[in-house]
Amino acid sequence: MKVMKSTGIRFLFILAAANLCASISPHFLEFNISSRLTAENTNWGELSVFWCPLEQREAALAVEHLLNFLFVIITAYSKGMFLSMDEFVKIAESIGQELDGITACVKNSPLEDSFILKQLKFVTLTYTAHLEATGYLHYYDLNTTSQQLLRSIIKLNLYLLSLHDSSGAPLIGGHENTLSRSHAFLKIWGNLFQKLTDLPLGMKVLFESHYLRAQNTILYLEKSVSQPR
Repeated sequence: MKVMKSTGIRFLFILAAANLCASISPHFLEFNISSRLTAENTNWGELSVFWCPLEQREAALAVEHLLNFLFVIITAYSKGMFLSMDEFVKIAESIGQELDGITACVKNSPLEDSFILKQLKFVTLTYTAHLEATGYLHYYDLNTTSQQLLRSIIKLNLYLLSLHDSSGAPLIGGHENTLSRSHAFLKIWGNLFQKLTDLPLGMKVLFESHYLRAQNTILYLEKSVSQPR
């Protein structure tokens, strides 16, 4: 792949946008299966495939800020444990292309900064989780108790991803109560799901895997809160 030099305008836009998005404090919304959140008024604009700067230091800075920016965009669709599926799908392909461009830049530069590698891994994981979730939410779209519970736990896992920074480090200042509430709802949903009968095996396996993932993430985040700073 031919490495292309970035325009100064694009880099300044990425830097300004990342700083702006980082200043937006997330708002936790009440857990309610029947609630909805859409991103109709959210317009992130058109993303273009990332151009990797030739100079290594500039490339590292550009990659770091763009990954921060992409992480904010991705998690904006699941803040408060809700996912605007249709809106995310509209921009998912562009985000994927950006991540492909960043991955190529990291390999070709090469960028060996451990923080950037952590960033790329976690942002890619977050993007993949949201992409997979849109498929599950589209498939399990009935108002049955089992499917409502499954959708809720899928959305909870997406929300928990947003309680990290773009490198995967816990970022939960002001969200301590959110963790205890999340844990309480997780137990309730698990107990309700266990009481249901005649469920497809695939649904049971999917619910159990998401339940375990949410449980482990909550325990990890709770542990980080209790650690001395």
